[in-house]
Amino acid sequence: MRSWTTRHWLWAAAAAVVTAVVTGTTPVLIPNPVFTRMVEAPWWTYPVWIASAVLSGLLIATYAADRSSAEHRQSERRSITGAVLSFLAVGSRRATSWWSSHWAPMARSPGSAPCSQY
Repeated sequence: MRSWTTRHWLWAAAAAVVTAVVTGTTPVLIPNPVFTRMVEAPWWTYPVWIASAVLSGLLIATYAADRSSAEHRQSERRSITGAVLSFLAVGSRRATSWWSSHWAPMARSPGSAPCSQY
């Protein structure tokens, strides 16, 4: 990171802010009118949320600031797709329940009991 230019640091800061907003909205770490939280978030949620945003920003900056080849851009698209899918798999309760209701029946072995969604 010593060789990073201003462009790298700007990308890192912008990506960290966007990551924090996107990942903090659904679990209501950032209060908003769209989602509600019935139980208060544990104290450790906030430091983990901020650390994840900062590390994600640094990672995204390594991909976004250097746009040199088509192969690199394809790798970048795969990384972004993976990040979005991991957010939906872990961060979004609605997406998780949708995912389990649509894909869990296919993953079950024949004759086994159905999976609980809660």
